[in-house]
Amino acid sequence: MQIKNVPPVNVLSFSARTTLADLDKYAITVPKQLYAEAARLGLMVTGPLHWKYLGADGKKDSLFTLEIAVPIERIRGIDTAYTLKEWPGIKCIAGVHEGEWDLFPETYGKVISWLMREGYTMSGESREVYLNIDMDSPAYNRTEVQIGIV
Repeated sequence: MQIKNVPPVNVLSFSARTTLADLDKYAITVPKQLYAEAARLGLMVTGPLHWKYLGADGKKDSLFTLEIAVPIERIRGIDTAYTLKEWPGIKCIAGVHEGEWDLFPETYGKVISWLMREGYTMSGESREVYLNIDMDSPAYNRTEVQIGIV
């Protein structure tokens, strides 16, 4: 585990109120749409895909706000169905998840156990930064899990 201060990042993003049980309907289509929109707008993508969870409590049927985003070079006044904005920086405990995404609960459990044992308080925001996505060989997926702390 690592304590990190993640700097602010400009993003092209999608937002929805959803549950953990319904995440699959966003997993492939939304990222593809965001990358296509960034290309259509002539925006340079400057980093890997990000997912942000606001108010998620780990229960499959609890509503929370999900944001899916691609980092971009800068925010410009352009017309798009998506949102152009700056995500603020976040202080977090970060851990790397290697492999299939259906095993995320194990990684989240390890990160949360560590931060609680060390006396940190969660902020209610978590993020996933998809460092490597391999749809054909999920064992090669590499994702940084970031749990916000206060």
